[in-house]
Amino acid sequence: MTTFSKRLEKRRLAKGWTKTKTAKRLKIGLSTYANYEYGLREPDIKMLTLIANLFDTSTDYLLGKTDSPYVNDNQFDNFDDELDWTDFGMAYGGRISPELKAQFEALAKDYVKRHPEALKDSFEEEDDELDD
Repeated sequence: MTTFSKRLEKRRLAKGWTKTKTAKRLKIGLSTYANYEYGLREPDIKMLTLIANLFDTSTDYLLGKTDSPYVNDNQFDNFDDELDWTDFGMAYGGRISPELKAQFEALAKDYVKRHPEALKDSFEEEDDELDD
C-alpha cells in the first residue's frame, strides 16, 4: 500500500463510512474507489482535491507531504498583502490562500476588461461623493 492509499483508508474509517458510501459521495464507481485504497490506481488532481475536501483534510496530507490531517491555518502568515474574510465583509475570519486571492484578482481583471464601463462608473460615483 502507498502512503496515499493508507491515509485514504484511515480517513474513510475515521468517518465510519464504507467504501461503497464513499464512492457514492465522490460520484465514482466502487471499483475505482477501492483501487485507490488498494494502491492499484491513483486519482487525478481534480479527484484528489474532491477526496481531500470530502475528508476535510489537505492534499498534502493524503500525499504524505505532511503528517497532520488538518489544514494549517497558519501556513499563510508570511504574506504581507494577504486578504482575509473580513476584507469581504465576512465574519468567518479565516485566511484566504494566495491561490484563491490570485483567482479573485484574475476574475476582477477579466471582468473589468470585458466591462470597462463598470470601472468608469465606480470612479464617477466616488467623484460624486467627493463633490458633496
